[in-house]
Formats: sequence, structure tokens, C-alpha cells
Amino acid sequence: MRGFIPPANIMGPQLKRLVLQALEQALAGVGEADARADALKSALEKAGMPELPDDIDRIAEFAFGPLRAAVERSFGAEAATDLLKILTPLIKRACDFENSVAQRASAASPAPTAASAAPSDGSKTVLVVDDEASARAELTQQLRGQGYGVVTASSGNVAIAVCLRRRPDLVVADAEMPGIGGAQLTVLLKAAFGADTPPVVLISADGMAPPDVQVACVLQRPATEDDLKRAVAAALAAS
Repeated sequence: MRGFIPPANIMGPQLKRLVLQALEQALAGVGEADARADALKSALEKAGMPELPDDIDRIAEFAFGPLRAAVERSFGAEAATDLLKILTPLIKRACDFENSVAQRASAASPAPTAASAAPSDGSKTVLVVDDEASARAELTQQLRGQGYGVVTASSGNVAIAVCLRRRPDLVVADAEMPGIGGAQLTVLLKAAFGADTPPVVLISADGMAPPDVQVACVLQRPATEDDLKRAVAAALAAS
């Protein structure tokens, strides 16, 4: 945040306070205090939360999902983008610190879960984003069969949180997800990560992306395994 240097080691309770400060800064000059409070209240109600949680991943999902959407509704897309730009380095720093604490606490890292397994041999990691569990499972199986590590997310806001914790080399996203679809996810990732945004392969019913959204490739559903293999390889080669 401008004029503010966050602590190097950010934990959940500190992050809650920083999120509130980021909200005030992003809306400075465009909203009164009562309007900012109303936006936060609306976002919490949408998320079914009485208050901001202490868990960093849940804070990230809330900030990039319901909170961003409430700010955009009340104050416009520019204010929502400003919020993303302020929050991204703060939440990433918190994720990095939490990861470093976990690594120090365990001499031997635990085996990764099926949903978050990443390759240990230096191969590329793909984030699969789809609200349907069966689609995520099928894409995961295909990509792992092609030698990629895979992480998954069931929604767009969860996907941004995953990218903050561990930046994937590529994102494969369903274009027609409820809430944040693949096209909007592409725009939000660009706003949050700038030049570090991973390339995106969209899978859509019509095989098309909105004209103002830049993605690496669009596959028409149902995409064959060969189509997916070629698209992912081409997107990674170009990145």
C-alpha cells in the first residue's frame, strides 16, 4: 500500500487488519466510510461469514471473490482493480510466510494430497479450474497422464487464492462457471499479477472467448485429450 510498508511476516490476524486498510485505501476518494462499511457487510453476508476469518486461504478467497464483487458493484471496476493490486502482494506475502513456517516445522515434507499434488521433478504445473468435480477429475487424470503436475480449484476466487500460494505455469479454466467464469478469471489474474500472470487455456461451449479477453487458447467442449495436449504444450512453449 502506498506509504505503508507491511511486516515481512504476515499471519492471519495481521492480514485481516491489512485487508481492511487495503479496502479503505482502494476506495479513498470514491466512497464515504459508511459506503465502504456497507460494501464489506454485503460481501460478508454473501460469503456467509459474520466477520473476516483468521485463515489466510479463506481470507484470500473472500477478498478476491465476494469483497471484490461488492466493491465493483458499489464503486466500479476501477476501484475493484485497485483493490486487487493492493491486496495481491499482501496476501502473497502472508502465504509465503505460512509456507516457510510449515517447511521449517517439518524436516520431511508430508506427501501432497491428490487435489494439490505438484511435481517434484521440475515439470510444469497446471491449475485446473472447474465447478464440476467430474470435469476436474477428468482433466486432472489427462494432464497427469501427460506428465504435468496438477492443482485444482472449484471456483474462480479459489483459483486466484491458489495462484497466490503457488503460482502455476498454466491455468485451464471452464468458461461457463457460475460467478467468476474463465474469461473473467483471466481478466482478474491479469489485474492481480500483471506480467507474472500465467497463460490461460479456456474450455467453452462455443469454442470462443470474448473479444477483449486475451487467452492462450480456447478449446470447444467436449475437448479431446489430444486437443488438450496440443493446447497446453503450445501455451507453455509460448509463455
